Amino acid sequence: MLDPSLIEPEQHYWAIKTTPDAIVEVVYVSTVFGKEREYWTVARFGNEAHSMLEEFDFLEMVSRPTASG
Repeated sequence: MLDPSLIEPEQHYWAIKTTPDAIVEVVYVSTVFGKEREYWTVARFGNEAHSMLEEFDFLEMVSRPTASG
């Protein structure tokens, strides 16, 4: 699990919601409500609702692919 202080905005992460029935999923740390950390939210694919960072355990940042050639 990543230290919450290491989470970066506008990045994708493997994460799991802190509820008993949660599954591991890719989420996006959004700055739609503001660039300051206190306004960051978690956007989940297929869902228009945003959640608070504290509602998730972040496992690993998803790396951006590199172009070959």
